[in-house]
Amino acid sequence: DDLKRPHCRFNIRYEDGFAAVLPHLSTMKKAATLFALSSAQRLSKGDTTGAWQDTLNGIRLGEQLRTEPFLISQLVRIAILEINFQTFWEGQVNHQWSAEQLTVFQETFQSIDLLAGMESAIRAERNMINHWFTSVAQGGTQAQGFDELNSSLDYFPAFFFYSNQYQINRILTEIILSGIDVSNHRLNVHQFKKMEEEILDLKSSFLPFRHAIALMMLPGLDKYALKVSQTQAALDQSAIVAALERYRLAKGSYPEKLAALRPKFIAKIPGDLFHEQGLVYRINEDNSFTLYSTGYNGTDDSGEFFIRGESIDFAKGDWPWPQKVAE
Repeated sequence: DDLKRPHCRFNIRYEDGFAAVLPHLSTMKKAATLFALSSAQRLSKGDTTGAWQDTLNGIRLGEQLRTEPFLISQLVRIAILEINFQTFWEGQVNHQWSAEQLTVFQETFQSIDLLAGMESAIRAERNMINHWFTSVAQGGTQAQGFDELNSSLDYFPAFFFYSNQYQINRILTEIILSGIDVSNHRLNVHQFKKMEEEILDLKSSFLPFRHAIALMMLPGLDKYALKVSQTQAALDQSAIVAALERYRLAKGSYPEKLAALRPKFIAKIPGDLFHEQGLVYRINEDNSFTLYSTGYNGTDDSGEFFIRGESIDFAKGDWPWPQKVAE
């Protein structure tokens, strides 16, 4: 019952900025892992009701972090979601979920907005950086975690000091935050790549040491955006897949086009995060379906993903909904 409550707040000292202690994150991830393991075991034994409830509990546990404005908190939230996706997917490919269970899954997936969490976390990151600059300028001691930087501050002229603050705010506000369109559910990956270019420009500029604070404090957001968008795309596809399964249960087969799902099975079909063309969907010869986003690179690779080493390289290729358990 506690997981059904709409809000949760941990006793975090936000005024400590970068030094804020977040001991609850590891505990929550471990608890979510237990839910995921339990749901997988229940599903394998045919207890779909128990597996369904455990999966929902794991997801709801992670969503207690949705308003926590730290990059690390949002990453733990994503990790918890990914852990609990597995059981939903296994139940879907084996056609184990009922229409009622799929409806709740669909509503749950559609309620999760990782782009809003990312935007909030980046704004908080910017605010903590500005708080740090203000504290240092006033002779405060809010520079924990930046010992190497602290030892160099005495050598920084005021102009260089505030120039670093300007560069950080300019890049985060004008480049990064402008690339996150929460209202239209879009992410402009070019803005995140542009940030990397801006950082390289600072490194190669005349007297790059004058940008040392900015270079040290600016977070690496390109990989963060990749992780967020990858998981949000999986959520959007999960909502569509739940609607597709409900359609199959009602009609006996999958629809020829996603538009057939509206409005009875889904009110609004999520589009592709990176453009306005929508997700790619088609029926296969074996009566299964193919559903995919064109991914972070923005090009249609016919639903193919790329492997680097032993894992998927999400920076390349498409992001397809998996259809079969690997042999």
